[in-house]
Amino acid sequence: MIGPGRFDQLHPCVAPAWTEDAIVAVVQDGLTFVGSGADQTILGMVDPDWWGSDAPKGFYSIDSYSAVIMNLTIENIKTGVFWERGKLTVENCTIRGSVASFLGAAVFVDSGSFNNCRFEVGGNSIALSCSYTDSLDVLGCIFDGYGQGVATGVFVGFVSIVDCTFTGNRTALAYDFGVSSEIRNTTITGQNSIGLYMVGNSSVVLSGVRIEGGQTGILVASSSDLTCTNVVVEGTSSEAFSISSNSSVLVNNSHILPSSGVGVMTSAYFGDPYILNYSGNYWGTTDADSIATMIQDSQDDPSVHCTVKFEPFANGPVPTEKKSFGSFKAMFR
Repeated sequence: MIGPGRFDQLHPCVAPAWTEDAIVAVVQDGLTFVGSGADQTILGMVDPDWWGSDAPKGFYSIDSYSAVIMNLTIENIKTGVFWERGKLTVENCTIRGSVASFLGAAVFVDSGSFNNCRFEVGGNSIALSCSYTDSLDVLGCIFDGYGQGVATGVFVGFVSIVDCTFTGNRTALAYDFGVSSEIRNTTITGQNSIGLYMVGNSSVVLSGVRIEGGQTGILVASSSDLTCTNVVVEGTSSEAFSISSNSSVLVNNSHILPSSGVGVMTSAYFGDPYILNYSGNYWGTTDADSIATMIQDSQDDPSVHCTVKFEPFANGPVPTEKKSFGSFKAMFR
């Protein structure tokens, strides 16, 4: 149990080949850290003045430990949570920072979950990053500020994003290196660049997702696979969907409503022709010729071996049907 107050004393955490500073250097398995509330228990500096240490952490574990962290705030430090191996659960916490290259949480775990947490990140920073992780669940979290929301690195199995809100990020979600993910009942608004960025043979299923604003709503590249149902992509200035490099995309029962630019841009498709199924969607018009002008594919450039099939299309806004979390997770089994 951690009482009210600010905790900012750094302690050395000794690894076999290096030593790093942390406010909480975890050296025992099975601990639960319970703060007095995110507005009461604060780990971190009053100001982000930690330059005397190379990269201080809030919580730091490198020995396959499992732990639960609850009801506190971590702020003004280089990395809020750094957890290597084991299992980590973080609940009802606020993690904030705006210094250059701030990392809210960097996890390399067997399994991890962030539940009802708030990330406030600015500048050239990342709220939540994972690599060497079998599974990561992010439920009911808020990602706010001009940093990057969730980013995956190498050797990540399955990432679940459910009931989350991303606001004003540079890019909300960035997937790479063959990650599989389910994103459900999530809203992305006010991003500067891209809502969802997925490359490197990644596979993502979206349902009940709204992406509003930004330059590109969803970018899919490098032979990745995307499935969208009950998704709204609107207000984009360049492309609602940017699809390239022999990626496979299925979008149905969704709204594609760019404010300018195009609805679907395809590029870098080679070899055998690809057909992307965009049927049953609402494009803001009932005129097929107008919809065709919102799509850039082989009909516009024969060197792009990809055709977007948009007929039949919806004559008006389509209803939203929710599916259970289990039904989506079963698609990856």
